[in-house]
Order: sequence, then structure tokens, then C-alpha cells
Amino acid sequence: MKFLTLLKKEIRDALPWIIVSILSLYLFSWFLVRMRLYDIKQGGYGISQSGEMINQYSIFSVDILSGPAVLMFFITILLGLALGFIHFWMPGFRRTWQFMIHRSTTRFSILTSKLSVAAIMVICMSLAWLLLVMFVIKSKSFVIPPEDGMIRLGVFYAFLGFIIYMSTALCALTRARWYTTKLFSILFVFVIYLIIISQANLYRAFFISILAFIILIVQLYQVFLQREF
Repeated sequence: MKFLTLLKKEIRDALPWIIVSILSLYLFSWFLVRMRLYDIKQGGYGISQSGEMINQYSIFSVDILSGPAVLMFFITILLGLALGFIHFWMPGFRRTWQFMIHRSTTRFSILTSKLSVAAIMVICMSLAWLLLVMFVIKSKSFVIPPEDGMIRLGVFYAFLGFIIYMSTALCALTRARWYTTKLFSILFVFVIYLIIISQANLYRAFFISILAFIILIVQLYQVFLQREF
């Protein structure tokens, strides 16, 4: 099995989940945007001197895509978990690792093909988010334009799905017991998420996620290349 054959197989397994995630993002985003517009019309908003929307009872910045951004955050987490489970947990349950490992290909190619699909997942979700933001910007139905950083925020959330994917994979490949260090990668990413959420600067949060990405991918290749199946 050559690399392209492996890649096509992994894409075929992941594509339905990616499509469902994108459709869910669009469907629920439409609902959240319509709800936000209704709240703006009914909530008694005015305009501040700086141009921000202000409620008569509380002052806060209103962004039309704040709801879809939260939705994007959770969808990418679920998508990363689903693809990580399919690519790394299911072969263990079905006992197909030995069949794949002993074919005419290298372990490096097998793992790289799976990670390439995860990268494709990030690209697809980023493009889906970009189209959503562009639709809101171009549409004349929305009086309040999205903030400038919304595109970067959605792409960042898509990248976080890659980190979840790798932590799920590493958890599946680790031979440790459940009550010892098998869940360490999941706990590591959980702590990273808490740190990222606490950051006020997007670039600082992205830098932290890059560090987590490097740590996870090094560990993943090391475990996969040395593990006995």
C-alpha cells in the first residue's frame, strides 16, 4: 500500500464526518445569527461614541458571529475526537493494526497519511468558516459587521481540532493502563485549553497551541514508530 492509497482510504473514512460538521456549523450558525438579530431589534440597543452597540442596561460589545464562533470551537473539538477515534481506536478494536503494519509500506507513511487527513480537516473547517464570515460581511441584511479578528479566531479554533485529534491518537496508542498514564495526553490538552481560554491575546494563545502541537506530534511519531502491534 503506497502513501497515496493510504491517504485516499483515510480521506474516505473522514469525509462524511467533515461534511456533517460543516453542515452543522452552517445550520446552527444561521439559527444563532437570526436569534442575535432578533435580540438586537428587541433589546433596546443604541450607539456609543466609539461606534459600539450599547444595551440600555449593560454595556458590552456585540458581534454577530460570537455565537457561531463558540459553535465552531465545540464542533472542531468533537470532530477531532471523532476522527482520532476512527483512525486510531477503531483499528485496535477491530485488530487491523497488524494487517496494516505488515503491508508494503512504512509506519511513517501510515501515520503521516492519518495526520495529513487531520490537516485537511483543519483546512476544510477554516474554509467553511471563511465562507461564513464573508457571507455575513457581504450580506446587506446585517447592520453590524463582524469584528476584524473573527476570521483568525475561526481558523485558530479549527487548528485546535488538530490538537484534540493528536491527543486522542496518542491516548489510543499508549500501552499504559487507564488508571496510570494512558489519559495523560487528554489531560495535557485539557490543561492547554484552560491556559488558552485564559489568554486575552489571540497570538499568545496561538503560540501556546503551537508548543502543544510540537510536543504531541513528536510524542505521537515516537510512540507509533516504536510500538509493538
